[in-house]
Formats: sequence, C-alpha cells, structure tokens
Amino acid sequence: MIGEPVRRKEDLRLITGKGCFSDDVNLPGQAFAVMVRSPHAHARIRAIDIQKALAVPGVLAVLTGRDMLADDLQPVPHKPFSPHPAEIRLVNKDGTPIFAAPHYPLAPDKARHVGEAVAMVIATTVAGAKDGAGLVDVDYEILPAVANTVAAAQPAAPRVWDNASSNICLDAEVGNREATEAAFAGAAHVAKLDTWVQRVTGVPMEPRAAVCAYDAASRQYTLYTGSSGAVRVKDDLATMLNVPAGTVRVVTRDVGGHFGTRGMIYPEFGLVAWAARRVGRPVKWTCERQEAFVSDYQGRDLAVEAELALDADGNFLAMRGSNIGNAGAHTTNFSPLQKGVEIMSSIYRMPAAHFRARAVVSNTTPTRPYRSAGRPEVMFVMERLIDLAARECGFDRVELRRRNLVTEAEMPYTNPFGMVYDSGAYHEVMEKALRLGDWAGFAARRAEARKRGKCRGIGVANYVDTATGVPRERAEVTVHPEGRVDVVIGTVSTGQGHETSFAQLVTEWLGVPIEGVRIVAGDTDIVKVGGGTHSGRGMRLASIVIWNSSKQIIEKGARLAARLLECEPSGIEFKDGRFIRRKTERSAGLFDVAAAAQALDDLPDDLRGPLTACSDETVNLASFPYGAHVCEVEIDPELGTVEIVRYAAVDDVGRAVNPLIIDGQVHGGIAQGAGQALLEQCFYESGTGQLLSGSFMDYAMPRADCFPFFATEISEVPCTTHPLGMRPAGEGGTTPALGVVINAVVDALADYGVKHVEMPATPERIWRAIRGERPAARSVPANR
Repeated sequence: MIGEPVRRKEDLRLITGKGCFSDDVNLPGQAFAVMVRSPHAHARIRAIDIQKALAVPGVLAVLTGRDMLADDLQPVPHKPFSPHPAEIRLVNKDGTPIFAAPHYPLAPDKARHVGEAVAMVIATTVAGAKDGAGLVDVDYEILPAVANTVAAAQPAAPRVWDNASSNICLDAEVGNREATEAAFAGAAHVAKLDTWVQRVTGVPMEPRAAVCAYDAASRQYTLYTGSSGAVRVKDDLATMLNVPAGTVRVVTRDVGGHFGTRGMIYPEFGLVAWAARRVGRPVKWTCERQEAFVSDYQGRDLAVEAELALDADGNFLAMRGSNIGNAGAHTTNFSPLQKGVEIMSSIYRMPAAHFRARAVVSNTTPTRPYRSAGRPEVMFVMERLIDLAARECGFDRVELRRRNLVTEAEMPYTNPFGMVYDSGAYHEVMEKALRLGDWAGFAARRAEARKRGKCRGIGVANYVDTATGVPRERAEVTVHPEGRVDVVIGTVSTGQGHETSFAQLVTEWLGVPIEGVRIVAGDTDIVKVGGGTHSGRGMRLASIVIWNSSKQIIEKGARLAARLLECEPSGIEFKDGRFIRRKTERSAGLFDVAAAAQALDDLPDDLRGPLTACSDETVNLASFPYGAHVCEVEIDPELGTVEIVRYAAVDDVGRAVNPLIIDGQVHGGIAQGAGQALLEQCFYESGTGQLLSGSFMDYAMPRADCFPFFATEISEVPCTTHPLGMRPAGEGGTTPALGVVINAVVDALADYGVKHVEMPATPERIWRAIRGERPAARSVPANR
C-alpha cells in the first residue's frame, strides 16, 4: 500500500458538499461579531465613542482595547523562531535582546496597520453587527507611516513602536566574515544581485471563521475554528484568555487551505472567546474576503543584496550579502528569515559565506511563514546569481551548476552556515529534470517561436528545503473488534490528504482495509499532543509515530494470538492482517485478537481492554528535500505578456507513500510559486501604508489556464535522518518556482540585453524592460 497512487478517500465527501468547514458550525443562540478595523496604517487612538453603536437594535456589546485591558486579555502568544534544535540561531550581533512587539487582539493605543482591529461589535445578527460597527466613532491622530522594507530599516524612518530604538528588531550575522572576505579578495569573477522578493498573501479557498461557546458553570471554553493543529491553538488561546489550558477545548474539522496563514492563532479567536464570556452566549465571527486581505497574516517580503565569488574556472568560492525581512506591525515570526539565510548557498559547494540578517517592523499586516517559509526567496537569489554569473562571465549556465553541485560522495555535507544535508543525488535529479524538460530540443523550439514573432526562453533551478518544525508528535492507534482502526494524531489535514495517506501506512503495517482506518486529529478533548501541519512535518513525523504504534499493536497482538492459538508468542508471525501459528494452518485475524483482548478475563494488565498502542516522539533531526525544475516561456514582445508553455519538475521525497498525492502537492506548489513570479503582490502605497491590492480586482491570482500540463517525476533517495527514509513533499513545488520562472523570462529577453526582471514579472514590467526603460530610482538607500 505504501507507494501506491491511491485516490483520496476524503474527496467524495468534500466535493459532494458533505464537508464541515469553520463557517458551517453554528451553535444555538449564537451572536455575531464584526470587527471595526483601522482605515489608517499608523494612527493614535485618542477616543472611541460607542454610544450610537449600542443604540442599534440587536447590538449586545461593543468592546474596545480599554475593555480588553480591564479584563486582562493577553497579547497573542507569538513564537517568533523555529523551536527545532537543527536550525541555526539568530541573535543580535551587539548582544541586546531581540525586540518583541506585543500583539494585542484589539489595538489599545495605536493602530499600526490598515485593517488592525480597534473594536468589536456583537449583535444578534450579522447585519446588526455591521450596522453597529459602522456607527463606532474612532477619533484618530494620523501619524507618519512606513511600509517599504528597506525604508523601514533607515534611522530616520517613522517609528512603528515608540518604545523601540528603531524599527530594526533583529540584527544578526551568520557565516564566516573573514574567510568570505578573503575568498572575494582572490576571486576572478563576482556576480551581484540587488532584489526584493515581494510580499504576497495566502488567499486560501476558505476564509477564516470561528465560533466559541462559554459555559459559566464549568468555566469551559469550546472554540470551533480552522487551523493546522488544534492543540497549538488550544494552548495559545488559554494564554490569551489567561486561563488554565484544561478549561479550553478546540475543535477543528475540515480546513480549506493553509499555506502557512493558518499556522498560528489569530486575534479574532481570542476575541470571540472573550466575547462569549462577556455576553453569555456563543459568538461567531466569519472573515469576509476583503477583510482577509488586510487581516490575514501575509508572507515573503525580503530585501536582498547578494554577491557570488567565482574563480577563473567557474568554481564557487564564497557568497555574501544582506537580507532584510519585513515582519509587519507585530513580530509574529522570524522563521522565514531564519530558515532562509541558513541555506542561502542551496545545494552548491560553497567554501565560505557571510550574511547579515535583519528583521524590521513596519506599518503593514504582520507576516509569518508562507509555503516553504524563507526558502523560495533564497533559492530565487541563488539561482538568479548563477544565471547572472554565467551570462556576465561567459559560462554555460548548466555546466556552471554541474561544476558546483555537491556530489553524493560528499554526503553528509555541511553548508557554510552549519546546516548538515544528510543525503541526496543532486546531479542525478538535475539531469533527470533537463531530460524531462527536453533541454536539448529547446533551440529548435526557440527558432520556431521566432518565426511567430515570439521570444522563447528556458530556465533551470535547483533547490533544497529544510524540514523541521515542532519536533514532538504523538499517535494513538486503537483496533476495534468491529473492523475499524482509529488513529488519533495531532496533525490536521488542510488539504494534504491525510485521511488517505496516513491510512495507507496503517494498511501497509497492519494489513487492514484502507476503508476501515479512521484518522482523528482535530478535537483537543481527544488529541492531547500535536505540533500541527507545517514545515514539512506532517507525513515525516506521523509516519514515525504510527509505525511505532503499529509495531506495538503487532507485539501485543502476537501475545494475545498465542493465547488463542495455544502456543508461545515466539511461535506467532504476523502477515496480511493475520497472526499465524508457525508450521500450522491455524491463524487469527487482527480484529479477532482485538475482540479477545476485551473478552478474556485472565490477561495481564497491559493486554486487557482495547487493543491500543501509543507513540510519543520528539524528532530532533532535520530533513532536506531537494529537486530541480525546468520552465519554458513564450513572451509577446509587443505586449509583454508571458505564457508558461512547458514545465518539468523532479522532486526527491526519500520514499513516496502516495505518488498521486505528491504530484498534486507539486502541482499546487508550482502554481503558487509561478503566481508570485508573474502576478501576485500585496501592494502598499509608499508614505500612507494603504493596501492598494485589497481585493481580487487588484490582487492577481493564477488560474488553471495560466499553465500547461506539468511533467513531473519523483526521485526516491532514502533520507538517512528518517527511520523510514521519508522526506516531505508538500513544499518542493514552490521552492524553486520563483527562480526557474524568472530565469526563463530573462532568457527569453536575452536578445534585448535584459539581465534581470523583478517580480512580479508583469506585462508592463517586461514591456518596459524590452524597451530599455529602467525602473524608477530607489526612493530609499540601498540595503546595506
């Protein structure tokens, strides 16, 4: 069953409308919440008049930041760094503490980005709550705002937080400065790139929603909401409410998309729970799409200056540079900066490297990890540097990569930042991708395109990803006599197909029908431990704890079967769901043994009752998925429009559980990466901090007709840091996509002397590049 392309068993339920998403949950007597959000990017709240709003029929309460502080509601408990011990640590180079900006659910003093909630209206209907929200009168003192990443780092920039010495909240250095400077001093060639990887947002199909009930007698909160892991939300909600975790229950059912934006608790989750306690009835809030654009956590937004040093033969000697990540108004998460800078050198042999890594706050929506957090940005930088070096220094871009890719003989390989890549056939995967993308036949296709007046280009990009995340996971497997196996695990599916792929593991190891396996993941009254779905940890950790639990089930089952089959446990073997007494035809099925565990009276304590087993593991080793993609584009030079005409991808997953699901994950990842390369951007107006891309009228999303059919292959080189050889597969499609698409675009424009195009590579931007029109001069100093 492992390795088979089993169709997703959950799809029939979902596509026939039988799923249960957050907004589908309604509770008796519920009221409805609507947020009053700041129209200003930076403004002091002088006063809030709620009297007119309270007079609206049906309005039950209007709550403000002052009420929040009076009730001792706590800030959102952000955990800004990856907790995994394999990650590098970023610390301020001067030894000072990293600035952590408190994130209150309602802004008590100042609004620091457009869309920040400043008040909440609760009413018996949504319409009543909206009417009330429209009558809340907020007296704002508008303040200067800063949205641009590099501008926010300047000493004279408007200060987002009055109690901070600057907007720079983290200023670290990684690598070896002295060795890097020495390598650059002796370099024959140096390639340079100054770029900004623009901000995007996750726009999951299902907007956020939450409904919470409070039982005054038991002081128990029950929150229903979408998340990547209910246990994490439970713990964070208890912190926000300042109550014991045992008084909080979180239930997550179906989730319509995650992409990092659902990786942590939101202010509104705490607000509806607080409101339910205040008004004495359940309170529900559903985010509208336009509201989501200004309140969902956003992603990317990295300004980079980077240089690559090479010798006369094209060997990489060193790289150096500066990365500035834009955290937005609150320091929710530095992981993208952390996870990116630690693999800046990708899978290439790099003797030395040194980077400055900074994070800034700004008057924009907070950012956090977005699919493959931090890694697509730095892979983009590395792959663009290689193409620039090849073009400027006269190297063949494929041969330059071949010369510098780390070989299998060098594994395990420690990169210049201290990250240890366990295994990988990097050369082999790139060669497969080149063949799959028919690199050799490109010249003929380019010539044919020229006859049609089109510019055709091709690009290649290699990548590595870092899979870490919360290192602890737990699974409890129970075999029921009636023919069902339950797996309780703290990793919620947000579209990855866990109901199928996790069940395949159980079918493989316990020999039961896949239809008889039930995955239970989203109710904290049942699930006690779980890190959620993020950082490629879903299958990677679930497989370990389910495997360990399955082995325990077989061991216990063998002892029970020995009683039934009248022999010693050593005389029992397990195969295809049955316990067989060796050298006989006698056997007992797994479910028969489970029934015996509950029927027999004279059993040891560890065998009596349900046939169940539990594995609780902390996995402190990282995994490094990798691969290579090839993209081919055609550009109409009269219009600047781009069409992706071919796309090939080879991704190594160590050991594929379900190739069909993996292909689907790769396809979705490619679409997200290409969407950023060509279309998407959260566009904030300079000076005002106003979001000008606050709806689908202005925020361009890729559609199915933007893409050809993808050619994909799966590579399976066992991961040596995983007992089953598995690597994650959910983020690989996105990680190289930014770089490979822009490499192809620039190649298509080579005859016009274009060396680089910034993202998103819109038709206007390409049209201007063809005509030699340079972008407007930077309004802020360079990123130094």
